[in-house]
Amino acid sequence: MNDSKPCRPMLGLAAALCMALFPLMSGCTAVSAVKEKTREIADVVTFSDHHIKKVGIAPFDNRTFISSQDFETIFHSRFIETLADECPDVLWIKPGDAAYPPELMELPREELSGRLDNLGLAKLGKTLGLNTIVVVRAVEVDAEEKEKGILFLRDTRYFGTAQISVAAYNVGTGAKLLDESLSREAEVDGAEFDAIEAGDESGVYELSDVLEELAVNAGEKLCKAVEAQRWEGYVHAVEGDRITLSFGREAGLRAGEVLAVYDESEILENKFGQRFFIPGEKVGEIKITEIFVGKARATAISDNGIRPGSLVRPR
Repeated sequence: MNDSKPCRPMLGLAAALCMALFPLMSGCTAVSAVKEKTREIADVVTFSDHHIKKVGIAPFDNRTFISSQDFETIFHSRFIETLADECPDVLWIKPGDAAYPPELMELPREELSGRLDNLGLAKLGKTLGLNTIVVVRAVEVDAEEKEKGILFLRDTRYFGTAQISVAAYNVGTGAKLLDESLSREAEVDGAEFDAIEAGDESGVYELSDVLEELAVNAGEKLCKAVEAQRWEGYVHAVEGDRITLSFGREAGLRAGEVLAVYDESEILENKFGQRFFIPGEKVGEIKITEIFVGKARATAISDNGIRPGSLVRPR
């Protein structure tokens, strides 16, 4: 079965915002408005080599009838292994880590629909000092029979299929950097076909290779999406000219480093009720004075409205 690709990884913030906000406006006006806003920031921003991106991975969300821990372990271990191999310079915050944030165990959801609250995810990510939040779901395990061969030599063959979805949310905007649905199939015997059809997990045993393939594919796609994203951080607290950041030594900060600060106060809402942060104007510069694990302190060099939630980027 072929991959379904509703949304490819987006190269750059302009593309991410255009895809996320397209339902809000239409035509060239929408594209031009978002690109123009992004260019105002991009003109004064350069990418940094020494900053380290932090990506939070939510616990694997298994929505299939297979509840076995092995099912999740096979996928999770291969997925994390792929991320480490493909993107070794990214700090992956994953379930099982000693300092794994408990806030990632229960992600914010919309009260009425129960869907993930993308703006709530963005706010949570800023508090935790993340660049991206990743959500992976096992959507379905199913069976299919196919006729193979020609004329009188046709034969019925059985296949088991698994489908997952992987989404990556840009903490800076709440928009998706990646939204992929992936599926794979493997030939099974008649007994396993019947077990899958009946939802009997005890009879399912040939899908391990399928899960590993899905894990590798998902990891590769996620890595490409994260690599295309610029590093950025966020202001956690402001007390006079003393500023606390929600990231620190693990993000590659250097004492004396000067960073630019941008306002992130503007929020747009599309017709589906989804809201997104829009990059604002530069509101100041800060100088790093103290660095810890998970936080840092800075003093304001210039301040035209630095506040909690403000976006921080290399000058």
